[in-house]
Amino acid sequence: MKERAREAGAALVGITSRERLEGHSCADPSYYLPSARSVISFAVPLDRVVVRDYLAKRDLSARREMAVLEYETYCRLEEIGEAVKEWLEGRGYRAANCERNLDYRNHERSRERWEGARMIAEFARTDPEHPFVQALRSGEAEIYNPDYTPTFSHRYAAVAAGLGRLGWSGNLVTTEYGALVYLGSVVTEAELEPDPQLEDNPCSGCRRCVSVCPSGFLAVKEARSIRIGEVEDQVCRHGTLSRCVLCCGGFWRGAREGWSTWSPWRLPVPRSDEEADALIRRTVVEHLLAGGRKTENLLRFVKGIMLGLRKGVMSPDDFGPTCSFCQLVCWGSEEERRENVKILFSSGVVEEENGELVIKRPVEAE
Repeated sequence: MKERAREAGAALVGITSRERLEGHSCADPSYYLPSARSVISFAVPLDRVVVRDYLAKRDLSARREMAVLEYETYCRLEEIGEAVKEWLEGRGYRAANCERNLDYRNHERSRERWEGARMIAEFARTDPEHPFVQALRSGEAEIYNPDYTPTFSHRYAAVAAGLGRLGWSGNLVTTEYGALVYLGSVVTEAELEPDPQLEDNPCSGCRRCVSVCPSGFLAVKEARSIRIGEVEDQVCRHGTLSRCVLCCGGFWRGAREGWSTWSPWRLPVPRSDEEADALIRRTVVEHLLAGGRKTENLLRFVKGIMLGLRKGVMSPDDFGPTCSFCQLVCWGSEEERRENVKILFSSGVVEEENGELVIKRPVEAE
């Protein structure tokens, strides 16, 4: 089975029992398959050349290349999952290929909800006095659901299956690739022999993930302990997820000087998690009703949540990477991580001028 996963493109693959994931509701395989006994976890690394060009903001096409890379990697993960699922089913075991990213328990997926978001955006453009548009503008109606509990945590499954450990940021860190991997999982009723978990945590505690987080989502010193199976990791305290969504969702350029995410939009810096929660609610409505690039960005984000990151549903045009810096700078060696941060800090800022995006290097930004 592992060989089949590798043939399909997996660089890392491991197995965990259901018992190792007990105590973590977000990683309960029975949510996908009530009879689940085992989980197969697999990882695909990202192309380093494309990632470095994205970090450096080489030019505007670097973001498009990153979007294509994300799309192709998610497609590859889906194919690996289907190959493993078919292998198991061919031997009489039920199995489920878990969705990858943007799959949340309290976000009911449906094409109707996706079409509804598009319809509201169209009303805002053609009929700004529509009652629902007015209700959104006044705050009488809300459309943002802040609950992002994953249907299944691929990170926790990967730790339990021995692919890596949780780093300070909370990302999975592997010995071979650092955090520069995307993950997938298949749950099955087959009772498989679990692999040993990784004894040593590859995370050095360098905190470079914190230094490149422009939203204040990651704490520098405050830690929390997460135990998965037989291993326990110290992970930084996270702020409200609204902070992460603001930057990784493309709504905010972040609170740094001299460099930014790939988003051109400025927002007031939230001084507390409560302010961040309120800010994302207001910003989602503003972007939905604004038209142009802001609405396109929001609808791209909503489409991924409502329809999933699957072949036949998404295309490279539906991916709009803007941040993920905490993960993307974390490569396997200290020298590589140091160089990645240096590249990002000298990359400049993205601005919108006359309806077009431009990259301003640090001197120009000043």
